[in-house]
Amino acid sequence: MRIHPSLIALVFVFTMAFAMGKDKKQPPPWNQWIEKDFPFFSCVVDARDEGIKDNLTPRAIVLPLGNGHYLAYDLDLLRVAVVWKAKDIPFDNAGMAVNSYPYELKKIGGGQGALPKPKGKILFQNGIYPGVGSGAPDFTDHRPLHPSKEELGRGGLDPKVARFKGIKLRSPIELEYEIGKTLVRERIRLGKDGLIRRLEIEPHEKSLYFALAQTDPDAPKFSCQGDGRIERIEDRAVCVIPASQEREIVSLVYPLPAKPGKSSRTEGLRWKDAVLVSLDQKKEEDALNFERIPLPLENPYARAVRAAGIDFFQDGRLALVTFDGDVWMGEGLRPGSKEVKWSRFASGLHEPLGLRLRDEEIFVFDRNGLWRLHDRDGNGEADYHELFCSQIDQTAETREFASALEVMKNGSFLVCKPGQTGSTIGRSSGAILRISPDGRKVTRLAQGFRQPYLGYDPVTDQIAATDQQGHFVPSTPITFVKKGSFYGHPNGDADKDRLVSPPLAWIPHQECGSAAAMLWMRNSKMGPLADQPVLVSFNPPKLFQVHPDSDEFVSQGGVTPLPLALDDPLLKGAVNPADGLLYLTGFNIWGTKAKGKTFLGRVRPNPKKVLPAPVDLRVGKRGILLRFARALDPKTANQTGSYSVRRWNYKRTPKYGSANYKLDGSPGTEDLPVSSIKLSKDKKAVFVGIPDMREVMQMEVAYDLRAGDGSPMSNKSFLTAHLLRKLALNKEGFANDQVDLKIVGSPTVAKRPPEPTLEKGKALYGQLGCIGCHSVDGTREGRTGPSWLGLFGSKRKLLTGETVIADEAYLKESILKPAAKVAEGAVNGEAGMPIYEGVLNEEQIQSIILYARSLGR
Repeated sequence: MRIHPSLIALVFVFTMAFAMGKDKKQPPPWNQWIEKDFPFFSCVVDARDEGIKDNLTPRAIVLPLGNGHYLAYDLDLLRVAVVWKAKDIPFDNAGMAVNSYPYELKKIGGGQGALPKPKGKILFQNGIYPGVGSGAPDFTDHRPLHPSKEELGRGGLDPKVARFKGIKLRSPIELEYEIGKTLVRERIRLGKDGLIRRLEIEPHEKSLYFALAQTDPDAPKFSCQGDGRIERIEDRAVCVIPASQEREIVSLVYPLPAKPGKSSRTEGLRWKDAVLVSLDQKKEEDALNFERIPLPLENPYARAVRAAGIDFFQDGRLALVTFDGDVWMGEGLRPGSKEVKWSRFASGLHEPLGLRLRDEEIFVFDRNGLWRLHDRDGNGEADYHELFCSQIDQTAETREFASALEVMKNGSFLVCKPGQTGSTIGRSSGAILRISPDGRKVTRLAQGFRQPYLGYDPVTDQIAATDQQGHFVPSTPITFVKKGSFYGHPNGDADKDRLVSPPLAWIPHQECGSAAAMLWMRNSKMGPLADQPVLVSFNPPKLFQVHPDSDEFVSQGGVTPLPLALDDPLLKGAVNPADGLLYLTGFNIWGTKAKGKTFLGRVRPNPKKVLPAPVDLRVGKRGILLRFARALDPKTANQTGSYSVRRWNYKRTPKYGSANYKLDGSPGTEDLPVSSIKLSKDKKAVFVGIPDMREVMQMEVAYDLRAGDGSPMSNKSFLTAHLLRKLALNKEGFANDQVDLKIVGSPTVAKRPPEPTLEKGKALYGQLGCIGCHSVDGTREGRTGPSWLGLFGSKRKLLTGETVIADEAYLKESILKPAAKVAEGAVNGEAGMPIYEGVLNEEQIQSIILYARSLGR
């Protein structure tokens, strides 16, 4: 079948401190999200209200057994967490993937207060203790505690005790795990006698035990078929299997008056029908051109496709993972191809956001851990899900996303854990972790991140991390990670006095409020960007070239936005070895100005066009060096009026983001005079002389130049100056090392338009991203702030109980200091409105108020 999908423009962005209307409560769309005839799905399962106080499973695979019966299996503790018979849908509440499906864009709140709870009759369950073991039964949870001692999601058991290995897709599915060194294969199904757990156990020197249920004496009794005995220890039913030199098969039966469940399909291909989409190559009109590649949004399986991560095989085939737990394969992304064939490869994953290939094998990072997906019979579909590493901590916190996965050149893996939390603090909160090549060891590399994403350069072995502006993160940072460093977002009081390592560079939040992946263009055909690091910005959607300026003394640098108009939610990317182009993907659920819901596309450079971005950008004691790939027009390059420079600092506080501050601590930015310009001998580099260079968190240099052929080269770059070196210009290709730092006459400062206007306010409404949180037509769907229609002059009830009028003073204060007066009904501050104090001038503020006022009462 041939599909020509279209994307509907919807926006969902970060919350802010204004009151919001309450949505009508609707049941979560579990029956839409759960794929029929697939043997399992993954989610958090919260049974704490069902008789066992602490029965919470952050990592559960849920088996639909048939006839409304469900079983949640705990991958960390290797226990049957809970079994129940559902009424209509299996759970009350839902996780992020389910709640926003299909594309309702309904983000759930932070914390652990509204997790998926079994809906229906609980048949039996187990408490927080290992479900298997050797020797005498032990019902103690020996896993190390988190900083929040009450946190139950403590990661996997010590592998020496027991370890989950994988899921074999057969009928019924087969769970593989080890108790010590003994391999066990378990199949769970509904039979005529009830619920049956069939165990195939390899020879074992010690007796083994299996926790069956924590029940009262009057509950139905388990039975054992095979060489085992059912014992009752306190209020727990346990099956003890004696040591044996032979392979054994033991069945554990729980009587249920239920019809046997239907087996899911296992013979041959599960997903036979592929989806063909046409490719239309865009004309190369600009320096960088974006070509959209249709996703299989319309498919025979009625599955939503929210693209979360991609990687390429050496032959150009694409592996793509979706937020809803599926993996698709794309063939045809090679030079000359006119169509792509999409076929399904895997399902059942737990809100995955990372996919990478190592030695042509697919690895996926989701909330359950790091998986390796095998196609053992070679039919094009995964038939074995190997839990390659289960030692990564994972709590049930809704904001603890499995954000990123990278593969290092020695075969190790990199993952990161969010520090942003609405409840407890975990051992790995806000950390970057390295997983050994065999998956058996996890070590912490660095910590202090809020919502990090990763980048990795296999040539230099450099690890990079990005983060997102928010609490304790004054603006958007990009970091070259150093082992043992702390980067500023605290998890507990102990972190608040720690020495904070500075980032490579800060980026103004208006330019990049939420950074995502960083990619090195190694082995690419990306023109001037080849071998360079590129930053992916989620909000607003754009790309930046990264300019590192690091040595053994300091890590600093800058970024330059690339001239590529994008309106899609960027998260991840990869270079296709078949064509050398950069491919991008992502989906829309968090805060972005992007209007698309999900996408896949590639960036194609045009060698005939000039890319208006420097290939080298550095700060020095006497000014700023900019080097371009092409020679500049001397006339424009040598004019001081072709450049303007500003600088400012931020403050790291518990508040969301930061105002801009001059070096004396007052709000605002400083315009710096340009004293002179030096042009290199090859005319490709300029040195901008600036008399009063200082170490500062943020500099902006704007330039309006032309290339030697007359092509415009206007742009602006952003730098961070931790250390000002003296750049020897005669060694950088300049005629000499002299820089004129004298200002002749009064420095020229560009005058801003003095009068605010409604038209300017309307333009700023779009440019600053107000359009994402606030509609102007009274609607609130997909918006987290109130509509501006009717806002001006309305009454606003504050959290303090006070009622105020949304007049000019209120709106101005809300723009400059959003937390000053928080309206009742505001979503928690996990993703609030940025601070615009020192960012917007008075004329811009008044223009925005004029526009809001025009929509008021």
